[in-house]
Amino acid sequence: MRLPALLLACILMAPAAFAAAPQAGARPDHVADRDCLACHPDQADAWAESKHRHAMQPATAQTVLGDFGEAGSGEVHFGEGAAAARFYRRGGDFMVAAQGPDGRTQALAVSHVFGIRPLQQVLLPQQGGRLQAFTIAWDTTRKAWFSLHADGPVAPGDNLHWSGRYQNWNLMCGECHTTAYRKGYDDEHDRYATTWAEANVGCQACHGAGRAHAESARRRAAAGER
Repeated sequence: MRLPALLLACILMAPAAFAAAPQAGARPDHVADRDCLACHPDQADAWAESKHRHAMQPATAQTVLGDFGEAGSGEVHFGEGAAAARFYRRGGDFMVAAQGPDGRTQALAVSHVFGIRPLQQVLLPQQGGRLQAFTIAWDTTRKAWFSLHADGPVAPGDNLHWSGRYQNWNLMCGECHTTAYRKGYDDEHDRYATTWAEANVGCQACHGAGRAHAESARRRAAAGER
């Protein structure tokens, strides 16, 4: 039959190879950022404009600062040869096409943006639940793409290549850029099942899990206490 073969082809060609990418997940002892901010308006206002608030965000039209061309009608080229990259839109996705870990060009949808100023990087999914920090970043002052490798391109297989160990978000970045981070590394199968409570550095990143505090405050408020 043709149907099973067609389904198999779709599975192999789709981005399902990266289906185990890190994701936010509820923590029983944590509350959402909004639960903290609702009772602490002064701190909420200060945090809203902070680098902590923008440490990491899902890639959307509101959060992506870099130039990806006009949706569906253009693309932006950066660099040449092994260092070349294309930035473009595909539907609602922000796409990066660049030399992958095997030396061939990969086209990947940006999952998250990383930071807000003076630069913003994009995170790209790879196999084994990995997120990798792409090493062409957006300069938010000059409003231009630039390479973090000032000495020239880095070859695939090098730990400094964007797909290499030193650019691995799960290992190098996630713990400081999220709240309630859990690496979830499986040594036997060399893969990650990384989760976090909030994709930013929120109140509970420093003050600890807040559910007990929030529930206590609600009980006191219900009883007319301050």
